[in-house]
Amino acid sequence: MRNSSSLQDRSWWRKCASDLDALTQSFMIAIHPRGLDTVTTDPHTRQFIGLHVDSWDRLPIADRRNASNRICVNVGHSPRYFLFVNRSLAAIESALGFDQLNVTGANPTEIARSFLCRFPNYPVLRIQVDPDEAYIAPTENIIHDGSSSESTGCTGHVTLRGSIDVIDKRIRCAQNLTRR
Repeated sequence: MRNSSSLQDRSWWRKCASDLDALTQSFMIAIHPRGLDTVTTDPHTRQFIGLHVDSWDRLPIADRRNASNRICVNVGHSPRYFLFVNRSLAAIESALGFDQLNVTGANPTEIARSFLCRFPNYPVLRIQVDPDEAYIAPTENIIHDGSSSESTGCTGHVTLRGSIDVIDKRIRCAQNLTRR
């Protein structure tokens, strides 16, 4: 005979699994050879695209701050690098004077490239991500890419995309644990 507390525990774990399912909208594993300045390729042409802005959520620029985020874990044996520009798309749009940009309907990567052409000395930041380390980034709202330029071997990473609300989930899980 099952006791009611074990059924409650299972119910709580199902709820947590459901929350995780809703939070993570995408899962991807990638492996890249060493020595690449940037690693992202166009899925149709297989050509390297370089610094870009993700558009999985297909949100307008004004709403990009609410887009999904990326958690990327280095599961390889070599360091890899995260490259990014520390400005949101809205700030980039403002710096360009969007109404003067003359790219009505341009996709976010086109806007990013216009910014990089107009401000060629704006710094691109580079963060080393060692094996078993991770980063969280708003890749729908910043110019970015990965790199294996100084890696000593192939790099591998696992990516999850979703709406990440760590503080809220931690509080809710703690509340559920104290109810038992």
